[in-house]
Amino acid sequence: MAGERGSNSVVDDLSFSFSLFSAKWNEVGQLNALIAELEASEDVGEVWDTIMCLRDEQCKAEAKLADLQYWLTVA
Repeated sequence: MAGERGSNSVVDDLSFSFSLFSAKWNEVGQLNALIAELEASEDVGEVWDTIMCLRDEQCKAEAKLADLQYWLTVA
């Protein structure tokens, strides 16, 4: 039984690692598409606005994650 538990743990770890890798790979693809779109744009203001919106969204996501981490440590 102990061998089975260890085996499942390894499989779970590999599954999680693959899921994380897959998510990151998708993000890279999305960033590449965004870069291509921004390079094709002739409106510098539009490019700047897009980048600032992305920065703001990243900041919001990081703040939510920090809050979640805080509440998990408090709980």
